[in-house]
Amino acid sequence: MFGSRTRGRRLAVAMACTLFVVTASGCTPRQAPPGDGWAAAPPDVSLGGVSCSAVESIGASQAPVAPPTPEPLAADFVPVSAGRCIATMKIVAGDGEWQMREEQQYTGPLDALVRALRAPSERGAEGVCLAIGMPLIIITLTDAQGRTTIPALPQDACGLPARAAKQAIAALPWETVKESKNRQVRSQLELDSGCAGRYKPVIALAAAESRHGTAGSGPVFPGTPPATLRVCRYTPDPAETIEVTASGALAVGKLSTTTTLTGPSVAAFVAALNAAPPVTAPCDRPQAPFALLADSSVAVETGGCHRALGAGGTLRQMDPSTTAILAG
Repeated sequence: MFGSRTRGRRLAVAMACTLFVVTASGCTPRQAPPGDGWAAAPPDVSLGGVSCSAVESIGASQAPVAPPTPEPLAADFVPVSAGRCIATMKIVAGDGEWQMREEQQYTGPLDALVRALRAPSERGAEGVCLAIGMPLIIITLTDAQGRTTIPALPQDACGLPARAAKQAIAALPWETVKESKNRQVRSQLELDSGCAGRYKPVIALAAAESRHGTAGSGPVFPGTPPATLRVCRYTPDPAETIEVTASGALAVGKLSTTTTLTGPSVAAFVAALNAAPPVTAPCDRPQAPFALLADSSVAVETGGCHRALGAGGTLRQMDPSTTAILAG
């Protein structure tokens, strides 16, 4: 098996998961399309509160912003208002899916919250604690003189924020005073088509593993051909690459266009794919655009060496006239 390492935006996704993990399901990835590809995306997150500057840094080009350091709530501090930032996911009509930054405030009685914040932390647990990541929960309290503080939350026996404090924060009737787009997660094209915005260069990766020279296990589409084929087209993006041992950098595919094949085009393509012989020699051409048949595990180069990769993992040799059916 080859060694690989992804660069570029996938790193930002990992950072988002690291910062925003709050519950066991808080960083569950969306289901990837069929095959070896991936469609990384940050989770839908709504926290007790995070640093507004930290929300802005996720997915941005600048280095992550260190969160402020919370301190125990002083005995003489009497808050009259609270503020926080949360990061949420939102579908914006005609503009895809976005990670949003919401600035929220509450002005009013804070007695229950103050009691929860001043409660003592529990002692170390004698049992088993789950090994889960937990970011700081950041809220800002303001008193009548305009002074502010970021209070530290008491901890439970496992060193995690105490449930009572988290519940007291969540119980406040927060009001969103400002909402702004932070980073686009999925384009409108992705939402409309169901195609992943980025996809691993599975054909080039299979070639790096030398998956050629043997016959496939049979037709890629046995029996009656499907009535339609949903096609996702990808262009190699040099801004995001995968490092493959002994093969150098391979560009990840970026979604460019989509289409749905019907009628005679489907029959002609399926027949040619089922009859295509295995690839027997390395490709000496630059990495080519490719198309993914979204309802299967088939990927096809629409240029370059015109290879196809089926569910069995064997590279098949297509001809340009057949791959042109997918290229559009």
